[in-house]
Amino acid sequence: MISWMQKHRKYLVITIWISTIAFVGAGFVGWGSFDYGSMSGDVAKVGKVKVSKEDYSALYGNMYNYYSKVTGGKLDEATLKQLNLENTVLQTLINQALLQNFAEENEMRVSDEEVASKIASMEPFQKNGKFDKEQYVMALKNAGLAVADFERGLKKELLIEKAASVLAPRVSKNETAALSCSILSSDRIGVKILNGESFIKEVSEAEVKAFWEKNKKNFKTEPSFDLEVIDVASIAIAVSDEDIKKEYAENGSLYHKDGKKMSFEEAKEFVAKNAKIKAAKKEALKKYVDLKDAKVKGRAMNDVKLSTTPMPSQVASELVKTAKPTTLKPIQVGESFFVVKVSKVVPSKEMDFAEASKVAKIALQRENASALMKAEGEKLLKSGFEAKDVGFISKNGKNVISGLNEMESMEVAGNVFRSKNIQDSVTLGSKIVLYKVLEQKISDTNGTINDEMVYNKALLNIKAALVNQNVLEYLKSKYEMKLYIKPDSFTKSTKE
Repeated sequence: MISWMQKHRKYLVITIWISTIAFVGAGFVGWGSFDYGSMSGDVAKVGKVKVSKEDYSALYGNMYNYYSKVTGGKLDEATLKQLNLENTVLQTLINQALLQNFAEENEMRVSDEEVASKIASMEPFQKNGKFDKEQYVMALKNAGLAVADFERGLKKELLIEKAASVLAPRVSKNETAALSCSILSSDRIGVKILNGESFIKEVSEAEVKAFWEKNKKNFKTEPSFDLEVIDVASIAIAVSDEDIKKEYAENGSLYHKDGKKMSFEEAKEFVAKNAKIKAAKKEALKKYVDLKDAKVKGRAMNDVKLSTTPMPSQVASELVKTAKPTTLKPIQVGESFFVVKVSKVVPSKEMDFAEASKVAKIALQRENASALMKAEGEKLLKSGFEAKDVGFISKNGKNVISGLNEMESMEVAGNVFRSKNIQDSVTLGSKIVLYKVLEQKISDTNGTINDEMVYNKALLNIKAALVNQNVLEYLKSKYEMKLYIKPDSFTKSTKE
């Protein structure tokens, strides 16, 4: 553990992950006012509590390291943007500051004895199961932390834990018992499955034509496109050592391992990859201008229909928005960029009857079958039906109902436990499943302490989702919040 602290000395600053994580997860509640003229070394001020740049840098490093491990060391700039890590760090620190204000306003205190007790319980500071002062002092020294700074940070953590504990929702024994009964309940059901295919009837051409006349706007041709496509793959782009070094100089703070910034040699593989992607984007922008100005030709693709032509979803989503010839700006797909010139658009149009007759006939038959099936289901629910006993299903088990696939079985089981009716129906596309509850029981788990803890935790999570956002809104209304610097500009300053 001491070696771990040595590796993490840059980021070994007390951060509140345990007691305040639920409040962080509740979502941020607004940045408050901005004051870009502040010359302090702080990122923000919440009530009377200041949030320092050192706090931000330390927590950013810890969070970066966490996500880097989760992604197997493949945390790149694009993923960081998706994670919105800068704002998450600020959110965490400001939520902590809100709790600290609440604690101080309500005169909560952490005694020296509480701090000492906490330190004594920490395994890194123990020898043979007991606190060892010499090991404690040496461990902090090896981590580059002064004893006074460490204990001051720990006292702050314990104070915020107290505030979080006061504001956290509670779960009663009766609530736990009610949840366990709900979770452990099982129902034995009988089912009758109505299949839409069995209700399909023949229809006349006159009926089809009348149906088409009424629903003309629903019968349209698919739009098609004539395209020229250039794809620029980053893997094919050559970058120099100078390009790689420049990328590292500009974004070196994004590359972490085991809680600290990676050296150039350690990060070179990842840096080179990102340098190639940036170079590919630059090349794609050049191709975009040349393709737009007809200075180059792309790979021709004519009469492209999205339903039949394989196309990356990112490109397809841009094409569906295109109503006239144009050149699309480079579209990133993984580590490549696509430049697409749309030279011709054949828009969708309403089909005439000759074009629409086949699909209109099928649509009419299915609509009629669905109405007949629904009417039959309602009739059987009222008059009674013979159900096939499929045995017991449970709320959280893997239920398989004869005649249904796994997803359909899950849908029926969910409806059984949501419905207040002893018998009901579930529509599953072209099927209707009628069911009746034949028997109910509570599974016996012997009421172990572990079971009770699981149910208690589940209820706490449910309550926290409902309560914590309101708690943060309340605290925000009490304490003024100021940001002294924008998240983006702060990130840039930490890279320099």
